[in-house]
Amino acid sequence: MNEGQELIEKLKEKIEQDTLILPTLPAIAMQISDEASNPDADLKKMYSIIIKDPALSARMVKVANTSLIAKSQPVSGLDRAVNRLGLKNIKNIAIGLAMEQMFESNSTFTKSKMKKKWDQTVTTIGASIGVFNLIKEDLKKEFSADTLILAALLRNIGCLPIYKEASEFGDICYVNNFMEPAIEKYSGLIGGSILKKWGFEPFMVDVAMNVSDFSHFTDDLSYLDLIRIGMVACEQETQHRDIILHNAEKKGVSLSGVDFISDDYMNARDSALSIFN
Repeated sequence: MNEGQELIEKLKEKIEQDTLILPTLPAIAMQISDEASNPDADLKKMYSIIIKDPALSARMVKVANTSLIAKSQPVSGLDRAVNRLGLKNIKNIAIGLAMEQMFESNSTFTKSKMKKKWDQTVTTIGASIGVFNLIKEDLKKEFSADTLILAALLRNIGCLPIYKEASEFGDICYVNNFMEPAIEKYSGLIGGSILKKWGFEPFMVDVAMNVSDFSHFTDDLSYLDLIRIGMVACEQETQHRDIILHNAEKKGVSLSGVDFISDDYMNARDSALSIFN
């Protein structure tokens, strides 16, 4: 048995025995998530949590001034940024920054691979928001841009435990391309387990678990569909392009390559990407 097969078997065994160590949200992201879910949540309390973290504070101000959020003059202070963003956006931004930090490694080789996976995630976020900007208003009202960003952000979360397990085998996992089969086979299942553990809604779990399973489609237009169309738009998904677009058309979303280079698409995509630059 080579190292690639050993990795697959090790992951299979740990999943079956429920011994695979799943990542946890960093403390500040968990604190913000809990506060945002509190029916009596207070923006002043949220401000007092965020200001303890300079990187998170800077990200909040930056996002508050993007065209996705800003409708008036720019803000420079965290207090005004928090008021402009609101609880849901604050929660999503905190989880986004936490995710970005989680896609890091002390191993140079692993770090480069995780950076590539993170870059793919961000690209998909931009493309999905570009797609969202193109759909009809009567369909759009069922969704929100901030929730779409979060769903696209979390779609690759299942890769993290696989990278951790692979670290025991060293760089040979990457040199001999053992990682991709492991990610393809198990990242969806693991991603679903992580989001269930973190308490996310079923539709978020569905995205993490099934975004790359093209035998699985939702009955109605869903966040899963919008992310998949985004993957087509940014050419991360070419093999299943036709089935994705055909399924979307049946649900009222008729888009083609021309739409993916339109000003409406590009402007919305670039605005979303600016959050992560």
